[in-house]
Amino acid sequence: MVGIELPAEDFEILKEEDKEPVRTRYEKSKKEVEELISTFYEKGYQKGASYLENLSKRLFTNIELWLSTGIIAPKTTSLLERVFREIGRRLKRIAWGWSDAAVTNLSKMILIKQYAKDKWEQFWKEKLGIKGYFNIQIQTVEINLCPTF
Repeated sequence: MVGIELPAEDFEILKEEDKEPVRTRYEKSKKEVEELISTFYEKGYQKGASYLENLSKRLFTNIELWLSTGIIAPKTTSLLERVFREIGRRLKRIAWGWSDAAVTNLSKMILIKQYAKDKWEQFWKEKLGIKGYFNIQIQTVEINLCPTF
């Protein structure tokens, strides 16, 4: 299970007395969009109808979520989608064929690296024994051709 703590300013609670009017308006709007798509198909505008159909699949997603949870938080789904897309992108490249346990651990590492950078740095400082007693700075870099080529 993945949980995200949302700051209070990022969400609102949908009042119980507002749920039914919102649901009624949502259903009416969804039906109107479906009728518009049908009209485009009837008139022979296949590309326009297809565009509207694809758009309508995502158009009401947040409203459906708000009605089911009672929480209006538009950033929630996009944040979760971004997290899962990033994990999926990395795992496809690195962890194909790995065990579930290894993939789970890698997923945790990706989440910590991406969303808790201070914990990530602290982990590696402890793992590598870095105490912070000194600082290394590179003053210059010089590139020379290898004499054997």
